[in-house]
Amino acid sequence: MKPTTPPERIMAGPPNHQPDQISILAARHSDSAKALFDLVETAASRQYSLRTGRL
Repeated sequence: MKPTTPPERIMAGPPNHQPDQISILAARHSDSAKALFDLVETAASRQYSLRTGRL
């Protein structure tokens, strides 16, 4: 009888996969998401102050 791989191992990827690489990518992604949010927030507040004449 052939042993089956538990679903956790299938989802985790190959055993030689480096989890620190994933966390680096995740951190980089969250930084760029925050930067994008800050940019949108700044643009929105500038638009608001242009419309209302207030800073």
